[in-house]
Amino acid sequence: MTSDVKCNNKQSSAAALRWVEEQIAADRVLTEPEICQATGESPEKVDNMMRFLNLLGHTVKDPEGPTRGPEVRWMKKPGS
Repeated sequence: MTSDVKCNNKQSSAAALRWVEEQIAADRVLTEPEICQATGESPEKVDNMMRFLNLLGHTVKDPEGPTRGPEVRWMKKPGS
């Protein structure tokens, strides 16, 4: 996975959020370490971002994978 997004401020954090939403919309399954590597965001910011997308109903944790920790697999919410 590659990306030209390097996030160091609020504006680029928005770019990271857009990147994640694009990946999820394309039916990609992502882990937080993959998102950190692709966007340059910190693990804490990525965790908050994924929780936010989950609260919005955009993402869910892969029920076949871990439920906690960095290897949680995030995917598009079925039917969205």
